[in-house]
Amino acid sequence: MAPPARERKERGPNRKAGIWDSLTTPEARSAYAKALAAKRQPQNMARTCQRSGTPKGWDHRSAAVAKTAARMEAEALVTKLQNKGIIAPEDTEGAKATAEALTIVRAPGGISERRKWAKRLLTHYHPDIAGAVF
Repeated sequence: MAPPARERKERGPNRKAGIWDSLTTPEARSAYAKALAAKRQPQNMARTCQRSGTPKGWDHRSAAVAKTAARMEAEALVTKLQNKGIIAPEDTEGAKATAEALTIVRAPGGISERRKWAKRLLTHYHPDIAGAVF
């Protein structure tokens, strides 16, 4: 059994009449509702927020492509560092951290944030080359 409908509260003397109170005919209310619905269409709505992880000025797809390209470059550079003996071949965790740091450095976004996180990773795993890179 449904609960009984609540009684409408009386409007206070200081409350302004909204637009719906001024629309007295059903046609006027319908036209106003259709105008509001047209404003809610996706092509009329501005995107007010940005996806997390997407730098300003980039759309999500092109940022993802740039990050993938940066990761490929970083992995190639880590392979060169391992071949030269700067990173020990058995140090897989350090190699991953170095690749991640280089990916952060080469990926799109704010330079100060990228340098801060990349330096933090490199300082932890490779303090000897962290000062040479930054």
